[in-house]
Amino acid sequence: MLNTVRYGLLSSGLLFGALAQAAPAGDLPLMPWPAHVERPQSQGALVLNNQLTLSVSGDDLGDAVGRWRERIARQTGWTLQPQVAPVKTPTINVVIGKKVPPLPRPDSDERYQLTVAADGVTLRANTRFGALRGMETLLQLIQNGPENTAIPYVTIDDAPRFPWRGLLLDSARHFMPLDAIKRQIDGMAAAKLNVFHWHLTDDQGWRFAPRAIRNCSRRPATGCITPRRR
Repeated sequence: MLNTVRYGLLSSGLLFGALAQAAPAGDLPLMPWPAHVERPQSQGALVLNNQLTLSVSGDDLGDAVGRWRERIARQTGWTLQPQVAPVKTPTINVVIGKKVPPLPRPDSDERYQLTVAADGVTLRANTRFGALRGMETLLQLIQNGPENTAIPYVTIDDAPRFPWRGLLLDSARHFMPLDAIKRQIDGMAAAKLNVFHWHLTDDQGWRFAPRAIRNCSRRPATGCITPRRR
């Protein structure tokens, strides 16, 4: 009996000790939910200001960096400044392990580790694809409050559960303007989807005009939609 009581006290102590190390993370606005999320018991947040800086090393992310700056500016009201000269600690530090071909594959390495602490944000990934996923998570974490704009302290270790995460878009039967399609692709990136299945042609509509077979776009069942008439 005494051993049972001791075991129960020991288990309770371990449980309360674990609870003291990490705070609940379920209130974070993340979608999809990462594989592992941990917040410090003290909570806290990194308060952002107009001196935001970004450093990317290990691979060239091309236009993605520009898109990040635009989206962060929309969310915070401040323009994210490129790191022109080395600084002690950039606000956001993206470290990519290796260079890979620019086009993704279903088996691409999309793992990333994201840490938000008092000294800034560190995003580590083996490839550019993991860095892209981690940046989407970071954008979701930015919170605009009445007093400031901040990112909660958190440590995230994430990887996709499924290698094929797709969206089917049918613009053959229902014509969609180009801007609407681009919005869908932006939404895919935010949800960390990686396969775009574009149903572009059918007997109801042929949504591009091949020069060699002109009647394909001239005689669809739902009328003619060409680049000139869209």
